[in-house]
Amino acid sequence: MKQRIVSFLGLWLLALLVPWLLGTAGVVLLVAIFAFLTQREIYALLSKCGYEAAVVPGLSVGLAVSVAAYFGPAWQVDLAAIFGGAVAVLIITFLLEPPEKRHFTTIAATVFGITLAPLMLSFLTQLVLLANVALVLWVIGVAKFADVGGLLVGMAIGRHKLAPRLSPKKTWEGVIGGICFSIIVGAASVYWLPTYFPEGMTPLLAGIVAVPLAVSGICADLFESALKREAQIKDSGRVFPGIGGAFDLTDSILLAAPVAYLCLRPLLG
Repeated sequence: MKQRIVSFLGLWLLALLVPWLLGTAGVVLLVAIFAFLTQREIYALLSKCGYEAAVVPGLSVGLAVSVAAYFGPAWQVDLAAIFGGAVAVLIITFLLEPPEKRHFTTIAATVFGITLAPLMLSFLTQLVLLANVALVLWVIGVAKFADVGGLLVGMAIGRHKLAPRLSPKKTWEGVIGGICFSIIVGAASVYWLPTYFPEGMTPLLAGIVAVPLAVSGICADLFESALKREAQIKDSGRVFPGIGGAFDLTDSILLAAPVAYLCLRPLLG
């Protein structure tokens, strides 16, 4: 637990310091780095499950998606077109391989890794371009505090198992506690620091939006647990002491980022 707390605080310091020093470019850089690390770990997990991805082409396309998500607005190209073009190039490259090397599970696993990590996390880049760094940090905080709240409440009063076959330690009490933590963090942040958020984002709206973010984060965490269970490993990596790998860190954000974009896009104009 001590290592987990130290890593948690260190990562939040990194998340605050890099954008403070580099601004929007800092957020884009962090998103690209964590998307790359997460995608690499996803490919390793899929390999243990018997699904071999084209790792180098997949990671290359993933980096292209992360970078292009930042330059897309200047090029008048949206994220869907960028992703579609990248996958088209990947499929054409696959078709150029000799027939004996073509395995359609390979292209499926490769595209899955690109979709789950770089594409999903690129919605954070979209948010920082539409609003500011504070909103991105708010999304990350709301999603991650669902984990924190779920852990603390689950340890204290958790009795009823949520999904014992996927994650034996998660409880329904923890889920409720995690959602409550997210609502409190989301609403309190906007209440105490209103000037950092887009006009029209009230504490009430922040608390409401926090609910689907927390739920999507919890579902993403369960999905990662299912994948790790099939791969028969405990952690996706050893990058962060007490936490595990990059996938263990970003899991809840992978689904929360696009959900946040869908919820907040009308407000941002």
